[in-house]
Amino acid sequence: MAVGRSLSFDVNREVPVARGARVDAVWSARVGNLGVIKYVFEVHMRGSIDSPILNLQKALKSPQVQKAVVVSTREKLERIREEVEAVSKDLARQFSYLEIEDVIRARGLLEELNSILAKLNSCRSTRAQA
Repeated sequence: MAVGRSLSFDVNREVPVARGARVDAVWSARVGNLGVIKYVFEVHMRGSIDSPILNLQKALKSPQVQKAVVVSTREKLERIREEVEAVSKDLARQFSYLEIEDVIRARGLLEELNSILAKLNSCRSTRAQA
């Protein structure tokens, strides 16, 4: 969530995408007069791999959705990738895969960057008071 917000996306959790289907997160942004673009995310840690695939497949029916992203462990991502490719090569091109460890790392780097920027801002306000 924080990573999407830091990239200036509007971020929503548990978003219904079709009857009986919802995705874990949606990042959306308005692009000039082109409209809204969306990236949809499914985090898969346990259970059937069919559920995130089906939810993302339903989400991709919207022309606003630019990319469907599955977040999981390396091993599970490989199984999901194989399953998606077995369904359709076209569908496979619309999916991206992100390891949960990379998400955690990105969040940590974002926190570090915000800490550095806070120091920069405190130096600026200290100078203004002097």
